[in-house]
Amino acid sequence: MTLVKRTFILFLSAFLLQTVLLLGLIYFGYTHSEGQWKTLRIAAIEETARQILISDDPPPLPQEIPITVYDDTGNLAASNRGSGRGRIQQENELRVLKDGGRIIGYYSTGQISFRSSSSSRELIDTMVTVLSIGLLLALVISLAAAAYFSRKLSRPAQRISSSLEDMIQGNSQAKADERGFEEIANIARSVNTLQESLQHEQVIRSQWAQDIAHDLRTPTASMKAQFEAMLDGVFPVTTERIQKASKELYRMEMLIHDLETLMKLESPEMHLNISSIDSLLFIQELSARFPDALSPVNSDPFQFHADEQLLYRAVSNLISNAVRHAQSGTSVSVRIEKTDRHAEISVHNYGTPIPQHEIPRVFDRLFRGEFARNTPGSGLGLTIVKRIAELHNGSADIVSSEEHGTEACIRIPLDRNR
Repeated sequence: MTLVKRTFILFLSAFLLQTVLLLGLIYFGYTHSEGQWKTLRIAAIEETARQILISDDPPPLPQEIPITVYDDTGNLAASNRGSGRGRIQQENELRVLKDGGRIIGYYSTGQISFRSSSSSRELIDTMVTVLSIGLLLALVISLAAAAYFSRKLSRPAQRISSSLEDMIQGNSQAKADERGFEEIANIARSVNTLQESLQHEQVIRSQWAQDIAHDLRTPTASMKAQFEAMLDGVFPVTTERIQKASKELYRMEMLIHDLETLMKLESPEMHLNISSIDSLLFIQELSARFPDALSPVNSDPFQFHADEQLLYRAVSNLISNAVRHAQSGTSVSVRIEKTDRHAEISVHNYGTPIPQHEIPRVFDRLFRGEFARNTPGSGLGLTIVKRIAELHNGSADIVSSEEHGTEACIRIPLDRNR
């Protein structure tokens, strides 16, 4: 069902409900008022009949209702319908008239109805006419308002739908119109944000695919040339050449393994196995893996929560990277400490500093800076580090200078909901 039909049905249902409630209230008010009117009318008729029997100058009887008055002996005393009956015939139709507790006579009336009065009938007819006209006008206004609001809602929705269709067809320049009601505008802004995000991801993935092809093409071409030369007898088959080809294969294997790891980390189905980690034991495990290169910095032990396996992988990547680029004769230091909001794990080394213009890109996929092009590695190690930190709602960054060396830091929130 379209939005226009839903809006019309909603407005019409609301109108009918209000009409039923209004008519119910009017009916209740009318019956209540009629009951009070009858009570007062009977009291007035009774008083008039009493005055006829006890007063020398009684008021006249009302004419719109048949009334007959009898004295205490049952003889006719007054009537507004001719001479009436001379004596009482049926006592069950009579009402007793008393004065000071003494019965002074009787009276009877016809059916007492609010519509028996011409002025009352005119009032009721006028109210019915006004109510009918009011309900008709209310219906017209409700339908007009439904048409107006449905158009105001449906047109922006149709524009957003059209923009989405254009995006599906591959129009990367399609934008949703952000005009209209605030809620519709918010949806349009979300659609445009999604479009921009998809465009950005498309550019990144395209560049990533090109970089992967380039990084795989180089060792593949090198091995192909080596094997073809050995097959053609140009190069002798030596252990050295086989070892060189084996290194290229190892480089390809490492790149493929890191790609597989990164794809798992970026998958929507990725979930963390959170556990409590002792900072001192964590540092000791790292020191055992890098016994000759690592110099741990002591700090007060504390507990924090994270996926221990992934965090160990991230810090190991930082240490391996630092060891590769450390100045000869120096060691790599690692420190883990607790701040107000984070557990911070820092890896520091002294070596050739990272150029400042490259620091914003060191965590990009397959980025290899000027001084890292000839070193082993897939170019995905720091990207994996950043992704693991983000999965923990944390962050990773690097600072580097010739004076203070290079320090990479992972920050894991102590409260993961922040």
